[in-house]
Amino acid sequence: AAELAERPDVDQVFVSPTWANGTDILMRYFIADDSPVSIANATGVLESYQPELMGETYFVLTPPEYQELVTDPKIDKVLIEHVLEYPNGQPGFFFIRFEYASVAEQIFAAERLERGAGQEKRIMYQDRSVLVEYPYTDMGELKHIFDDDTFTMMRIYDANPAVFRLTFSESIDLVGIRATTGSMDFILTISLKSVGEEEPLTFSQVFRDLPDDPTVEISFGQKLKDIEQVVIEIESLTPGDPFKIHIRELELY
Repeated sequence: AAELAERPDVDQVFVSPTWANGTDILMRYFIADDSPVSIANATGVLESYQPELMGETYFVLTPPEYQELVTDPKIDKVLIEHVLEYPNGQPGFFFIRFEYASVAEQIFAAERLERGAGQEKRIMYQDRSVLVEYPYTDMGELKHIFDDDTFTMMRIYDANPAVFRLTFSESIDLVGIRATTGSMDFILTISLKSVGEEEPLTFSQVFRDLPDDPTVEISFGQKLKDIEQVVIEIESLTPGDPFKIHIRELELY
């Protein structure tokens, strides 16, 4: 409050949530509902171009977040307004404002192009070589969703729906598919292409009001033989832009 009183030109303040657990709860007790203060760090302005937040927006960041910001080529003109120190004299929080660098738009455009291209990797699954095409991710690896361990996970950067295309070197017989995801409402769509068939067979189901990190499945009702390609599409119905879809496990059975 004292910082805001001294700087009436500041329109909005983002306070990092990473310094404690449940900082959104703390905000309810210490920050008025009509306050311009929000719980967030600078990750959003490093991931997408938001020039409207520059100049008159105040960021309160931890030292690692500050270091990430000042070393990012998309950022320029970092102004430190104040440093709040810990009792031992070490910097605890940096109160800063900054601007985008002149090349920021070009860098964001190149990053969007890279993400849009997606990724692909060949893995072994059920004793078969499988080429997996999947969206750009920012956490975890492909192996984490095929390791029979729902604790490990992969996070999709911004693709919604998240589409996984599995092409098998040898055909496979399947009865159904299970998916363990992060907490959300979503549509699960499965498309199966069998050897010699032109059109895929498609199954789709909407899942709502699920428990945290749910495991859902679509059963085909019978064993489908000689499948050479499986497309798994997970479309989040939970608001967010972008909403980062979390995939914990995909199981074909």
